[in-house]
Amino acid sequence: MIIGRAKGIPFIRVFPDYTTKMQMVERPAEVDLLACSFISQGGRYLIAKISDHEVKLAAMVEGFNGDVYEVATEVSADGIELPLAIDRLVRESVRKIAAVN
Repeated sequence: MIIGRAKGIPFIRVFPDYTTKMQMVERPAEVDLLACSFISQGGRYLIAKISDHEVKLAAMVEGFNGDVYEVATEVSADGIELPLAIDRLVRESVRKIAAVN
């Protein structure tokens, strides 16, 4: 955890009616630090329920022209598989942003 920051990784939760709410997701310190790196470079994480049993996770960045791009995505069962999907998403987002920089 970074001092002065709420515990966990901030995800923008997108509801079926397209309203949003910030949701903190606690993960191990290694994953949390990777996520901080991605976020510090302008990245954002989203989570949206796509069916009764599945969620879509996305790592997004804003381009120079203001367009928003998905740099990594995961679709996961909404249950015990979700934390590992979050870990994979965070690691992939950091790999992708490092490749651009």
